[in-house]
Amino acid sequence: MSDLQNAFAQYALFAWLLLLLLLLLAFYWLADARRRLGLLSRRYTGLTKGVDDLSLVAALDRHADEVQHLGARVDGLAEACAGLRGDMKLTLRRVGIIRYNPFGDTGGDQSFALALLDDQGDGVVLNSIFGRNESRVYAKPVKGGKSKYTLTAEEDQAIINASLLR
Repeated sequence: MSDLQNAFAQYALFAWLLLLLLLLLAFYWLADARRRLGLLSRRYTGLTKGVDDLSLVAALDRHADEVQHLGARVDGLAEACAGLRGDMKLTLRRVGIIRYNPFGDTGGDQSFALALLDDQGDGVVLNSIFGRNESRVYAKPVKGGKSKYTLTAEEDQAIINASLLR
């Protein structure tokens, strides 16, 4: 028995240090577990914010319903956007203008040719000729960038300028 007592006495300090190390590891593990639990609790609270009964299942169901509703709205907006794209092709949004001086005896470029076209090159070209005693405005229809009426060089250039904006 004295051999056993001698062994305990000899290794008692080592046993106490080992027990102290195990106790410190247990405290560290406990502190880490509390920290992780706090993070999970904050995440759970953030996830269930706005839900009256604070049930995770209810919160997820509510979020899924909102996502489904938003998906339906996005689909509706995509259809409306496609319709608007089709309508935009028919709007007169290609504009080309040329200012020029048709007569040498008047000062400045007071005359102009203005082309208003859609994406297919359909629309109208307006030509305003400013003279000393009078001013005239002519309108010619345009289909596919061409007109069935004879176009002046300025009207052709206005159509080209409008077509270059694509």
